[in-house]
Amino acid sequence: MSDIEIQQRLMRPFVKRVMATANGAWDGSTIVAPQVPAVGEFGLGEADDFWNDAEVLILTGDMKNQLRQVTDYVQATGTLTLDHRFINPDVSLLTVNSPAGDQIIDVVDASLFTGGSLLTADVAFGDLVVNVVDASGFRVGQAIIEDGAPAAEMVVIVNVDTVNNQLTLIGPGITAVLGYAVADAAVIAMQNNGYIFDVIGTEESVTVLGVDTTLNQLRISMPGIIAAGGYNVAVGAAISVSPQILGPVVGPPAALGTSFLLMTPIKTQDTSAGLLILSLEEPEWLVTDKDVEFTGAIPQNAKEDENLTGLAANKIVITDVMIEGEEDLAFYLLFWSTDAFENADLDVDTFLGFVDLDIPSNGFRIGAANQYYLNVTDVNLNYEDEDATNELHVSLLCRTAAGKTAGVPGEVKVKIGYKVRE
Repeated sequence: MSDIEIQQRLMRPFVKRVMATANGAWDGSTIVAPQVPAVGEFGLGEADDFWNDAEVLILTGDMKNQLRQVTDYVQATGTLTLDHRFINPDVSLLTVNSPAGDQIIDVVDASLFTGGSLLTADVAFGDLVVNVVDASGFRVGQAIIEDGAPAAEMVVIVNVDTVNNQLTLIGPGITAVLGYAVADAAVIAMQNNGYIFDVIGTEESVTVLGVDTTLNQLRISMPGIIAAGGYNVAVGAAISVSPQILGPVVGPPAALGTSFLLMTPIKTQDTSAGLLILSLEEPEWLVTDKDVEFTGAIPQNAKEDENLTGLAANKIVITDVMIEGEEDLAFYLLFWSTDAFENADLDVDTFLGFVDLDIPSNGFRIGAANQYYLNVTDVNLNYEDEDATNELHVSLLCRTAAGKTAGVPGEVKVKIGYKVRE
């Protein structure tokens, strides 16, 4: 995406900046994000499927500036499933066939898979920083140090300093395996999750254990290429560094997870006057139960309070209100910021606003029988549950002299449309 397109999306009213909290799928088809709103700006506390159809824009890492659409969101795990996987731009083609079971893959350019460099100073047990000839090919992630002896060591790189050509490792640094220490001129190379795909569309995840930039070969984990239906990787197939969206690495120093934006879709329509924005997103709905809420008698200018559960977030914008009732009455629907509702002390009172539901003046009845209907659109009322319980604190106030009847004769159902706001 271009810088202008990115800025256009950043200006949308419904945008959330998020950070991955765990590694997504190897093939780049999922992102794992925070599940709780307590994380603040970076947290997702919305209900299942809330982010379906939203756009994802990657801000950091190898897949930076790639845009995808969410097809499924599971709140319990924080998993966002995408319409198609991310693609790592570091891709090399195979130069020879690789039958099932192969561990060595010949490629056009193995350097795309490295971080591989000689050390310029000895590394002792416990060291956190290693000096290399060229740090420019490295990134945060797992690496392997090999010095030609049988011993090899897996380490985690948490910082890359290309100015001083130094790599910072996760503590306690080099592990003492039989007194193992790494000498000058040993090799450190990235361990990468590889992703192989070819023209027939068959794809496979592998782990790259070694990178030989002289012979342009990659050594992959056993069992190598999996024999799925006799699958063989042919000349011209491609292998890339896995497009996995990464979570944070525990330090010190800590490395943050991939940062990305979640953006609700903007719906537009071409008109004679130009481009009309129809909706920034479809509203969520909260519906009362006629047998549970607002069931009592309500005299004129009195009200009945309810705490409606199930809001997708504590900060929302009320967009629409609809009411169905057995009686032809005028109501106010009042909104409060806490379950304390009204208070004679103006500094304590929690009133946020109201919607006029005047059925006699603005409602209707079908065939002069059954219930009355009324809907109010374009409400645009900012609401926040200051109790942080994801509840809508509302009151139904009756304005008609006769008052509302209790039970079945006075049944009402209220439907409230809203959109989540930051």
